[in-house]
Amino acid sequence: MRCAFRPPTAAVLAAAALRIGALEKMFLALGDDAKRAPIRARIAYFHRVGYGTLEIHDDPDERLLNPRYCAEALTGRRDLAVCDTAEQVRQFILTGLPLKRTKHEPHTSSDPPPRYG
Repeated sequence: MRCAFRPPTAAVLAAAALRIGALEKMFLALGDDAKRAPIRARIAYFHRVGYGTLEIHDDPDERLLNPRYCAEALTGRRDLAVCDTAEQVRQFILTGLPLKRTKHEPHTSSDPPPRYG
């Protein structure tokens, strides 16, 4: 663990502001009001900063599945989870394409199934 505190540079603060701003827009788009969106954005951002600062190393497959639960914790919504396995998350990240699933394919997680267009 790092012990020495170094104040953030202007570039680090600018990057943080951009990231928090992007998260705030996302929370607004998900339906949060103008008071909740910036608070949730800061919580989400500083949560990830804390992981980096503390040098927490999760199992790679587990880490790929964690966003679905983080999204639920931060938004209160379960319908945002679209991938059930680490491999599905990898493919989604690599291709940027929505998960290909038929309406008849079973949803294997205990969460409600994703909504289809």
